[in-house]
Amino acid sequence: RPLIEGKPPRARTYHSSSTVDNNTIVTFGGSDDFKCFNDVHCLRCNSRALNWEWFQVLTSSELC
Repeated sequence: RPLIEGKPPRARTYHSSSTVDNNTIVTFGGSDDFKCFNDVHCLRCNSRALNWEWFQVLTSSELC
């Protein structure tokens, strides 16, 4: 079982997730039924060392 460090994102639905470089899961947006999120969180996975890390990508963008 991997050791997972960092702060995970809030629970959400209607988000989008993709893998990058076979070792990172990127999650964007979603909703918790009360608030819509416009944020990006990544989970870096290292299957050999079994240490994973959550981190948030800070973005700055105006929505149209």
